[in-house]
Amino acid sequence: MKEIIHFYHTNDWHSHLENWPKFLRYYQNQSDKHNQEGEAHFLFDIGDAVDRQHPLTEATQGQIMVDLMNEMGVDVATIGNNEGIGSHHDVLNSLYKDAQFPVVLGNIFDKKDSTRPNHTQDYEMIQTDKGSRFAVFGMTAPFEISYDIVGWQPLDPIASIKRVIQDIKTKESFDGIILLSHLGLPTDRIIAKMFPEILMIFGAHTHHVLPEGEWVGHTLLTGGGKYGQFMGHLTAEFEKPINKDYLYEAGSSDVTVNETIIDYKRYFKLTEELVASDRISNYPEDEMQVSQWVAQGQEILKGNIVGRLPFALPAHEIEYSPLQHYTLLAMKAQSGADIAIINAGMFLQGLPACEVTHFDLHNALPHPIRLMMVETRLADYKQVIKPQVASLGEELKYTPIKGSGFRGNIFGQLVTIADQNIYDLDDSAIVKIVTIDHLLYLPFFTSLVAQKHYLWGQPFIRELLADTIHKNSIDGELDQPSE
Repeated sequence: MKEIIHFYHTNDWHSHLENWPKFLRYYQNQSDKHNQEGEAHFLFDIGDAVDRQHPLTEATQGQIMVDLMNEMGVDVATIGNNEGIGSHHDVLNSLYKDAQFPVVLGNIFDKKDSTRPNHTQDYEMIQTDKGSRFAVFGMTAPFEISYDIVGWQPLDPIASIKRVIQDIKTKESFDGIILLSHLGLPTDRIIAKMFPEILMIFGAHTHHVLPEGEWVGHTLLTGGGKYGQFMGHLTAEFEKPINKDYLYEAGSSDVTVNETIIDYKRYFKLTEELVASDRISNYPEDEMQVSQWVAQGQEILKGNIVGRLPFALPAHEIEYSPLQHYTLLAMKAQSGADIAIINAGMFLQGLPACEVTHFDLHNALPHPIRLMMVETRLADYKQVIKPQVASLGEELKYTPIKGSGFRGNIFGQLVTIADQNIYDLDDSAIVKIVTIDHLLYLPFFTSLVAQKHYLWGQPFIRELLADTIHKNSIDGELDQPSE
C-alpha cells in the first residue's frame, strides 16, 4: 500500500511576524488541498517561535505566539532557548497551558524536583487516517549556565535521545521515528550517525538553510533558516507492506538503542523543499495585521509605568552615554560587585525625562540578556582582564554583532567603572565583576570566561533598570549622570 504523507515545518520565527499572515494562508490552502486529495499532512514547529524583542510577545509573555500557532494548526512543537531561558521559570511553566498541540521536550527538567516543564512530554504518537504511525520527540540546546539561573536543569541531549528512543521502542509500534531538534546542524549530523532508528530530523537553532535537506545515512535532515524566511515541506512516499500493521512492533527487538530497526530506504522515498516567503502573494491586509500586532503590544507596554526620571538619559549605540553610565551604576549597586562592564551597543535609544514605561525600556533594551558575575583575584584583573577589555574596547567599537541574544547592530564602546578602593587591596583579594552574559557567547573575552563565572539573578537588563527607576522614584535617590 502506497501512502503520501506531507510534513510541513517552521523554525526560529523569533516573533518576526512579517511573513506570518502569508504562511498562515499558504498552509491553510495546502491543508485544504491535501484533505481533498486524501493525503495526510502535519505541521511541526522546531522552537524559538517566541522572542521578546517583539512588543506583543513581551506584553503577553509569549502567549501571542502560542495563540498564532494554534490558529495555524501546529500538530507538534518543541521549544528553543528563547522559550526556555528567555523568561522566568513560571512563565515557561504556563506558556503552553492553552496550546492545542503537544510540546515534546526530553532534556529539560526542574532543578528542584526533576519534573518536566508543565504541558510538555517526551514524545507524541501521530497517525494518518490510513494507519501509518510515527513517534515524534524533541530536544533543545542545553545552555547549562543560562537554564540554571531560571531554575531548570538541561540534560545531555545524546543521553536523553537514547533514553527516549528506548522508551518508544519498548512501548510503541510505529513506522518511523522523527526528531524535532533545536540543537543545531552540527549536532543533528552527529545524532543521525549515532541513531539509525531516526527517519527524519527537523532542525533549528543554527538558522541553517537546507533547500533539499541533507542526507546522513538514511536519515534526512532539514533546516528552514530564520524569521519566517521559509516553510519547509517534506513529502514522504511510504510503501507499506500489506502483511504488517507497522514496520516496528513494540518490544520486537531486545530494545537496545543505536541499531537499524527498519530499512527506511526500502519503504520510504523522502523529498524536501523550502517554500520561500517571497513566493507567496502579499496582500494589503497582511501588512495591516502585522502593524496591528506591533501597535497592540506597544499599547499594552505604554500602559505599564515603571517610575519617573527627573532628567533624560540619552543613549548612543557607539559612544559612551548617560544611560550607559546609569546602567553601570545600577548593575554595581544591585549586584554588590566591585567592577561593572557593559558596551554602548546595548542601548538602542535613551529614556525620557518623565514617566518611564515598559515600552520605553523595551525600545531601549529589547535584548534577552542577563547579568553575569565573574570572580577573580585582583592581580588577574589588573594584569590580564583589564588590559584585554581595554584592547577589545577599541577593536570592537564599530564591529557589527548578531546573535547570542543581542538585538542591536554595533558592539559600541566598552566602558568599565570600578570602586577606586579595590586598588588598595592585596593582589590576592577576590574581586567581583558584573557584566552581561552576552560576552560569554562571543569569542573575544577569553580572560573573563576563564575565571569563575555565573549568572546573577533572573532579570534582563531592562528589568534591572525598571527596578532601579521604580526604587529611585520612591526614594528620590538619583543624581544626574555626567555626559
